[in-house]
Amino acid sequence: MKQIDKYNLLELFHKDDQQSVYMAINREKESEIALVNEIKRNQLMPDFIFEELVRNLTNVSFYELGSELVLATIYNEGTPLKTYLDNYQPNNQTRFNMMYELLLKCSDYDSLPGNYKSILIDPQQMVYKNDHILLNEVILLKDLENASNYHDKLRNLFYLLLDELDSPKAHAILDYVDSDEFTETALIKDIFKKYRNLYNDAAQVQEKDEHLTAFVPVGVDLDSDEEELESFEEPLDSFEEDLDSFEEPFESYEEDQEAYAGQDEPDADDEDVTSTVLPIPPTELDDFLDDDSADFDRDEIRAEPDYFTEHRKALAERSLTEEKKEKRKTPWLLLLLIPLIFLIFWFIFYTPEKDPGIAVDFEVVPFTNGWMFNNKTSTAEDTTIKRYLWSVTKDGVIIETFETEQAIFQPTENGEYTITLVIIDSNDHMSESFSKTLMYDGFKESDAGEVEGGDGTSEEVTPIPEDTKAGDVYPDESTSKTGKASVRITDPSDKFYPVLSLSNIFVSSGDVASMWIKTSDNKTVELKLLGYKDGMLITDYTFAHEPSLADFELVTFTFDYSGADKVVLEIKSDNKYVWVDSLIVETIK
Repeated sequence: MKQIDKYNLLELFHKDDQQSVYMAINREKESEIALVNEIKRNQLMPDFIFEELVRNLTNVSFYELGSELVLATIYNEGTPLKTYLDNYQPNNQTRFNMMYELLLKCSDYDSLPGNYKSILIDPQQMVYKNDHILLNEVILLKDLENASNYHDKLRNLFYLLLDELDSPKAHAILDYVDSDEFTETALIKDIFKKYRNLYNDAAQVQEKDEHLTAFVPVGVDLDSDEEELESFEEPLDSFEEDLDSFEEPFESYEEDQEAYAGQDEPDADDEDVTSTVLPIPPTELDDFLDDDSADFDRDEIRAEPDYFTEHRKALAERSLTEEKKEKRKTPWLLLLLIPLIFLIFWFIFYTPEKDPGIAVDFEVVPFTNGWMFNNKTSTAEDTTIKRYLWSVTKDGVIIETFETEQAIFQPTENGEYTITLVIIDSNDHMSESFSKTLMYDGFKESDAGEVEGGDGTSEEVTPIPEDTKAGDVYPDESTSKTGKASVRITDPSDKFYPVLSLSNIFVSSGDVASMWIKTSDNKTVELKLLGYKDGMLITDYTFAHEPSLADFELVTFTFDYSGADKVVLEIKSDNKYVWVDSLIVETIK
């Protein structure tokens, strides 16, 4: 069944001599509405432009290259952009975010010709839904000839979103939009970067201004008249009143002291004499006791411990107790640190015990553009293989590593390569390393002195065994799209299996991974691209391919992250066999 048969064509959206565009609904998923664009082959839509559209449009549902070019894109329902702006009046930050999102999405169109970019960057094709701007990417060939400059379309978008804002950020951005620098910037991606930098620079300036006025009350203008400033002074007056009320307890205390000084001396026989005597500091106590004019029993008072002396003793004893506790605590800390230090050294210097009982072996399966390595290691009956450690060395330098049961390596130059395998079993025993040295001469030098791909290695290609099991990957010389051997995986239905990898590369945001896919049963293929940096997984992305032909079809993916130096392709599918040919990552300019 063709992909277009999955849709019910509802109504004719547009029709002329060059194309027909239909509104359609997915038979299996009724909530999905699509625009099916049937284009006659002509000079306005050459095949390479059509392939670029397939690569860069964000809403592609399926495509076909036959007697006609068929391109289906998801139709996004929502509020038209202009209607949303007029009726809802979004705030400043929402408008900045909308502009950010639009530039980010439109930067996918950088590799398209200018007239195609112009008809795609159109507010009439933009809707707002669930806090996001969605693009309805309708290509009408009749609009290509009279398409305006895409810089003008972008400029109109900037003014549509930001012109009403009285903000330093908006002013700085619109000044740039009106400058020659904007018109001379060819890539929308670079315009997006400039927009982001201008926004951040203006935000920093605004933040500095806010710091300078941090002590100015909200709503008070320093240039306002005296009445407003006098109204601002009212809190200060109330604060002074609070201070006056706070001083009252001290004044009442002084009055109590004066009243107490005017009282008669208490009789010595009163029971409450001690309760009326105020505490006397120790420095004054001795002078008081040495005063011969006082009428009291000096020895009795000296025998009573004064409060301050006892308090000092208590503080001294508590300090001594805490010091002893700290001294007792130190050995315990040392005891706790010893096993921690041991664990750290064990983790750094520990290597699994080498077990001579592990018989390491692997077979080499050559094909046109490299080798595949199949593990043939045997272990003891009560153990299993826990890890595979493959390494490929050239001129004494490790250039590739793998940790899968099967590994595929594609040389980039002629020469001698050493393949090494080390096994770690379920008991953490490490095997001795086992190596094979291979010579690759697949790159031939032509008469003109240029290096080009040859017919293959000096060895014959090993045929695919008939008893392959689920997940087995083998090169297949008999099935190819690019003229070299493709890679065939058997029955990858239960999980994702690694198929191909690219190393010693640098992936930038916007780079495109492409491959040719063929299936045995025309069933869905799930693909997973894993990005690694210095051996660590930094990102992964899973997407689906719906085959529409019985032959190879081009499948592409645009990266939205940067920094990966290795890419691994994994596949899962209910097809009996899936073939993959020519995985490449390239920068589309």
